[in-house]
Amino acid sequence: MFPKEEMISYLKEHLSKKRFQHCLRVAKLSQDLAEHYGENIEKAYFAGLCHDIAKEYDDKTCKMYIEKANIERDPCIVKNPNLAHGEIGGYVLKTQWHIEDEAVLDAVRWHTYGHANMSLLDKIVYLADVAEPSRNFEQIELLRKKLYEDLDLSIQYFFTLCTTYLTKENQSIHKNTYEMLRSIPK
Repeated sequence: MFPKEEMISYLKEHLSKKRFQHCLRVAKLSQDLAEHYGENIEKAYFAGLCHDIAKEYDDKTCKMYIEKANIERDPCIVKNPNLAHGEIGGYVLKTQWHIEDEAVLDAVRWHTYGHANMSLLDKIVYLADVAEPSRNFEQIELLRKKLYEDLDLSIQYFFTLCTTYLTKENQSIHKNTYEMLRSIPK
């Protein structure tokens, strides 16, 4: 259904070794979480695999795609165009790879800053990206444990960890992230 082998070859050739390995780990964790939660395993693996297809684009290329794909210019994206790499990746997958599965495209689009009313697949890829085995930050083991208990609570927990870091680094938070958090059932 999805061009998995072609995508692996493309990513291996076009991404740094470190980023490529990250994509493979996110794909595997996405697949594991999909199996745990009863989501489509093939979609989860493929979305996790290609979630960072646009991550290593330079700012000029990101700005070009932001314009071309009509991506909303949140102040975070104006400051750091690469923050839109998820939405750019969704656009690239649709227009250049002819991927038509909107669930997969959305999981790629929203893996960076989320959005309101995320699907199960969206949440799986979002969390697999931050919790894959090579990630190492304070409280990561607790987050990994929570992944198999409740995805919504895992997102909320990750946000509290993230907020502390972003505040310390004097970085702002995308408005979609706040909308995502407001839409999570309490």
